Amino acid sequence: MVHVSAIGADENSLSSYGQLQDNNGRPAGGARWALTLKLGEANDVTGGGSIMYGTYDPASGGSPIRDYLPYTFTPETRELISRAAAFLYSIKSINVEKLRADAIEPQWTEQILKERGLKAPIGEVKALPDAQAPKE
Repeated sequence: MVHVSAIGADENSLSSYGQLQDNNGRPAGGARWALTLKLGEANDVTGGGSIMYGTYDPASGGSPIRDYLPYTFTPETRELISRAAAFLYSIKSINVEKLRADAIEPQWTEQILKERGLKAPIGEVKALPDAQAPKE
């Protein structure tokens, strides 16, 4: 069985603002996707990605950072997960308002970051300046 879902995940994504205006004369947009393969009763494999192009005017909520790559469960990602769970519960998509305390296991990624001397976020995707946009 394959389950497909999509969520705008960070504060700079279009879906979290919902009211960004493309008012700088160039097209801009993006998408995110996630795919979960149910391999059995207790085994899932999940992957995902995102694409983005263009810039949004800072006066309308745009940011030079288009995406953050936390790699682990940061306080911001935990808050997003909590809000998502509450929303899904409110629309009767899941049957619990809060996830179990052990639903998130950050020790794996936190250990890897510690071993490599890194801290989240490990990367960010910056928008290209308008001057470097494709010409029509």
